[in-house]
Amino acid sequence: MNTEKGRLIFSCDKKGLVLLEDTVRSYCKTLDFGQDLRAMIIGSVLEACEELIRISEEKGRVKDFEVSLDYKDQAIKIQIIYDGKISLDPQDLEDYKGPLFQKDMEDLSLEALWLHLIKKRMDICVFRVEGAKKILEMVKYQRAKGQEKQAWIMGITPLLRDDLQLDIKYDKHKKVENAVLSDEKTGNVLKLDASGVFIVQKMDGKHTFNDIYFEHIDKLGLISPEQLQFIYEKLLESKMIERRKRKRKENIFKRILKNLISPDFSIPYANEVVSFVYKRFKFLFNPWGVGVLVLIGVSGFWPFIQNEARFRVVLNQWGRIFTEYPIAILYIYVIMLGTVVLHE
Repeated sequence: MNTEKGRLIFSCDKKGLVLLEDTVRSYCKTLDFGQDLRAMIIGSVLEACEELIRISEEKGRVKDFEVSLDYKDQAIKIQIIYDGKISLDPQDLEDYKGPLFQKDMEDLSLEALWLHLIKKRMDICVFRVEGAKKILEMVKYQRAKGQEKQAWIMGITPLLRDDLQLDIKYDKHKKVENAVLSDEKTGNVLKLDASGVFIVQKMDGKHTFNDIYFEHIDKLGLISPEQLQFIYEKLLESKMIERRKRKRKENIFKRILKNLISPDFSIPYANEVVSFVYKRFKFLFNPWGVGVLVLIGVSGFWPFIQNEARFRVVLNQWGRIFTEYPIAILYIYVIMLGTVVLHE
């Protein structure tokens, strides 16, 4: 598992929780999360996994689950990926940001108490459904020491993409009235009031939202952290925030080598791509189509059987092939890269 991202698979029993706790603690410590933040994150992960194990044992569906750790945009994102037949979420909805709990603890159901504790510790808590799997996603943003209980938005240092177009409209007194923030690449457009314009102009990667908050109060008047959070989330949804990874002390050669060994990419507009492919090949989504695809796949054994002796010779001289024909390494890499693209 590298510093930024990793995925672990655990058996659905309490024996693996000790290893999980140590792993999450080491991961948070590596990313310089303070002791109080580490305790919140570890407690939330263990609480969720214990509940998952309990429900799995009750339902008789004891299957392995995955825990994904990622660091992006000054936050640790933890995903618990589990069997889609298990109803871990109390409301059993496909997509929601956790139930809205009352402040009075007596009004909480006992079944949802564990999730309430997680929502008190973590900044974002979301359930998702992806195919046959369900995902509980938890996010905790970095904070300076002594600011652990501060609203998560205040510690973020936002950076707006520099290729966006901001068209500002002024009133007769030369004061900002409103503006339109547009992205030519995606076609996304956001309309901003004077307060929103001030906020996005300060998103330079140097000012934290805490700095912007106090500057806004000084120049324009009072604003709430919830308003800052609303604008930030809208910008994130519109993909207008510059995605910044944690700075690493490594040279250019190491970065290039790492990208070659472990390419990390995603297909833009993935939903549209999937819909396009499905429309063109939906005739295969039936028993006959699956049978034809299986037959094509199995047919690869026929040339292997016909040339078994030659294949054995090649396998026995594997190292020699690479020394005499080093270009073969490039061919294999391209084939593997194509497999990764197809999988994505």
